[in-house]
Order: sequence, then structure tokens, then C-alpha cells
Amino acid sequence: MLFVPIELSIVIPTYNSEKYLSECLKSICQQIKKNVEVIIVNDCSTDKTKKIIKQYANQLNYVKLINLKKNRGVSYCRNVGIKCAFGKYILFLDSDDILLKGAINSILNNIKTLPEKELFILKSFFLKHNKILKNKLNKDQFFELTRNKSIINYYNKNFVKFRVTCWNYIVKKKFLLSNNIYFKNINISEDWVYVPEILCFANDIKIIQTPFYVHRMAEINTLGKKSGYVMSISRIKVIYELTKFIYRNKKLLNIQKIRFLLKIIKLASEHALTNITICKSNEIKKVSKFFYKNKLVFLKISNLGFKEFDFFLQKNKNINEVLLKYKYLKAKVIKKINEKFRSNKIILYCAGNYGEVVLKNFINIGAKINILIDNNPLYFEKKMGKATIKNLPFLKRNLRKFINHKILICNKKIIEFKKIKLQLTKIGIKSKNIIHFIKI
Repeated sequence: MLFVPIELSIVIPTYNSEKYLSECLKSICQQIKKNVEVIIVNDCSTDKTKKIIKQYANQLNYVKLINLKKNRGVSYCRNVGIKCAFGKYILFLDSDDILLKGAINSILNNIKTLPEKELFILKSFFLKHNKILKNKLNKDQFFELTRNKSIINYYNKNFVKFRVTCWNYIVKKKFLLSNNIYFKNINISEDWVYVPEILCFANDIKIIQTPFYVHRMAEINTLGKKSGYVMSISRIKVIYELTKFIYRNKKLLNIQKIRFLLKIIKLASEHALTNITICKSNEIKKVSKFFYKNKLVFLKISNLGFKEFDFFLQKNKNINEVLLKYKYLKAKVIKKINEKFRSNKIILYCAGNYGEVVLKNFINIGAKINILIDNNPLYFEKKMGKATIKNLPFLKRNLRKFINHKILICNKKIIEFKKIKLQLTKIGIKSKNIIHFIKI
């Protein structure tokens, strides 16, 4: 029997994925002819996920099912996939996402004609309610590489465009193994270490210009799913891992790469501190314990000239007490804002993590905020806690009703605040009622 080499391994971690898994697998399997394997790592699902995978595995010899004996999380599943893959290249696919027709053929053609490439970048569309939103392609996310441009230099100048999503990258397995790159054990944000590592080490990169990956937008259902302690400890673990990575590879990383990694560390530290404000005392204690256990690693951040992180490392001060005091002071800020403007006269703008944290801070003092505004059409009419997410046209239609409301813009970037403020003033909101809320 003639041996057919595997060119591409598609690794899919699954956990209770019955809702979308069949659609995901169908999108892949209907376009596979040869040279591709599909590795599905089932993380102890309790629904019909295993049954769905078995149906495909029994019919198609290139579909492989790996059942874990214990629930280990998405990072562990992806690492199992890396170790078990026979393909020259690996693509990670989320179990609720899909590949468009022609994707695999295009990927294989690129691999065949450019076998020296360590990394291919795959563009993506968004998927909502089973409708592919081709107008939602992030055109700024990637750029055409030239001899005079490196991806690291580009992101240093345009960091706001950086996206840490592992499914946008097709990676040579040999490259991962030779550089010892695996996913770290982090609850969320596991991509925040994996993606910077592959970008720092990859010397030969190609962007596949035609978008083929389709990512399903996450629904905003309940407040706090990824905010608070889970977000805070995950971001701190990102800082820990990236700091170790810098010091372990100092001789291999130039100044631009270190600058790029420090930008990620800075963003992660901002997220960690913001989310501390809605952590419970016992959760803050857990965060503090992680700091004490790994203090020598965190101290190295200051040695790199990264002063923003010094807040966490104040000399002769108990980190647990520092964080509790920080939470208390920020709660006082929220209380003063609420007393000054009355919560029934406050509208929050931006439904991202920062807006989510601000909203929960208001909820924690008993305030009632019923409306959030966000420009993302995918969020319209969704709920965040008890608040409903609306858009600018809604605000314009109901201008008379909200003319005296204070609008707190929950986006820390000055440039974004100015853009949003301009949008609001154009529809008739008074400038004095628009507040840049960066006090948390």
C-alpha cells in the first residue's frame, strides 16, 4: 500500500460542543481528498459530542478521536493534538467555527509551493446566526509582508491591530518542536503566549490573502463569565510566562521583539488590575499568593524598564493589602460617580471587558444601569447583566429621552474616546455630558 504523507493536521479541542460540532466537521470533511488528518481531542464532554465525533471517525479514516480521561482544558487539548499530529503543518480550529469551501485546497497549494515557510497566516470572516458576515473581515488585522517590513515592527507601530487568536495561524510542526512551543496552562488568554512566541521565532511567513476561516462570534449572555478573577489571574499568568520567555531567549530576541512583548505585558497588566476591582477578597488572596510564589520572575519585569508593573511590586508592602486597598478606592470612585449623576441617568459606552467591569462595579453598589451603547452590530440587543446593549441609531432616535444623561465612555485609549465623542456630538449629545471614564 502506497504511503501518502500527511501535509496538514487540523486539531480541534472539544468540550460539550454538540450544538455546532457537526457543522464544523462537515465544513472540513466535505473538502478533504488526501494529505489531511483531523484530530479531535474530546475533553470529557458530557453531552453528545463524543457520539458525533464517533460517527465521523467510523466513516472516515482521516478523522481521529482522542478521549481524555480527565477534563484538562483547551491548552492541554491543543498540546495533545501537537504531539499526536503526523502533518507537516498544524491548523487549530475551534469546534464552533467553520472552513469555507476551497480552504483546504488553498492551504495545501501554499504548503506545496512554499514548503520552506514556517508560518502561514489565515484571514477570517465572522459568523453569526449561521450567516457569514463577509463585510466583517478585519482588513487591518494583517498586512502584505515585504522585505522592508517585519510583522513585529508592524505591530509595534500598530499594536491596536494585534490579534491573539491561534486559529489565524498555520504552523510547521517541526518549527514548534524545535523551539519547544506549546500552549501554557492558562484558563483563558492561552493564545496570548503562544501567538507572540511563534511570531518572535518565525523567520519565514506567508499570508494567505483569500479569507477561508470563519469564526463564530461569542454571545454575550451573562455578566462576569470571563471577567473578574478568571480574567485577572489569566492575564497575570500571561505576564509570568512572557517574562520567562524573554529571559530564557534574551540572546535570540532583538530590541523590537522585546518591545513587542512588553506591549503585551503592559496590556495584560492593565486588564489584570482592572478586573481586580470586581474580585472577592478570597480571590484577591489567590492572586496575591501567585505573586508571592513567583515574585522573582515578576521582579525581572522592572529590570526590563517596564515601570507600569511596579504597582504590583511595591517595596515593603503586602500585595494582598495593596490590591484590597486598590479595590476599595475604585469602589469609592464608582460610588461618587453614582451619587453625582444618579445611576438612572448614566449610560455606559463600550461593551468590552472594561465596560463589563465598570458595569459590575456599579451593580456591586446597588446602582441600576439599564443601557450600554456599542458600535459592534453583533452586540445589538444582547444582554450584559440586566443591561441591554443598544447602538448609536437607537440613541439618536431617543435623543429627547436621553438628552440629560451622562455617557461614560469605557475605552481607555484617548484616540478611541475622541472618535466616539465625535460620533455622539454629531447625533446631538452635548459635549459636557460625554465623560472619558478611565478611573478604574
